[in-house]
Amino acid sequence: MNYSVGGYGIDQAYRRLERIHDGSRFVLLGLDPNGIMDVVSQYDGWLGGDQVPFALKGRFVITPSGRLNWIGPPRLDADGFVALNQAPSGSLPESYFLPGTQDGAVISRFPYTLTLARVALMPSIRAFLAGHTEWSALYHADHSSGALQLMVAISEAFARLARARDQRPLIVILPVSGSFRENTTFDQFEYVALVNELRRRNIEVLDVGPAMAAASGGRLACGYFTRQDTGFAAWLRSPVPCGGHYSGRAHALVAQLVKAELLRRKMLVR
Repeated sequence: MNYSVGGYGIDQAYRRLERIHDGSRFVLLGLDPNGIMDVVSQYDGWLGGDQVPFALKGRFVITPSGRLNWIGPPRLDADGFVALNQAPSGSLPESYFLPGTQDGAVISRFPYTLTLARVALMPSIRAFLAGHTEWSALYHADHSSGALQLMVAISEAFARLARARDQRPLIVILPVSGSFRENTTFDQFEYVALVNELRRRNIEVLDVGPAMAAASGGRLACGYFTRQDTGFAAWLRSPVPCGGHYSGRAHALVAQLVKAELLRRKMLVR
């Protein structure tokens, strides 16, 4: 189930699989491309979410030996939570997007014109204005966050655990509106490096993005989303001025694509 919980990415899904074994023949891992930001972050409050204690989470790191190591969220009282927001690196040293760092939130300081200049120079802002998603750079193998490698490692661990239970794993990539915007502008989805690496490692993956783009019949992909932007927001997000959750049309198409893939891979055969 995905109840749109902030910060809930494939790391949380994998940990849930570790705790639950229902005996099914196959298991699906739905991957939201912007979840690459969540796997390297421990606090959704630094990614635009509410700055509240339940926005804290754990994260995986890759050890020098290549293993996944889980770092749980800190246990903070009221004073500790205030300290976290005042001195982030002291409370969450393993979290990416720390305020004041290259990809983190800009800390407001006098003179404020320099603060505004720093905001304008943020890599995510420059990427968005160029037509990319704000997380596109995290899919680069040489990005300092190591996010791509972590996404691959978690997906691989998910698949390994499923196979150990005699289940067939399938990673399903579910592109968001920003993904379609990038594909429309650059003729390529931002997460293609992840798909290529998973396939190179013989991990079964279904990327519904190309089929969804083809099914739109040359029209904008906004029919796949519930929020249609207008005015300045529409201009800013052009050529795909929309967002939000998948629409009924998108859900129906994804269901058809997943069913066809399960049949093609003979995952529904007892």
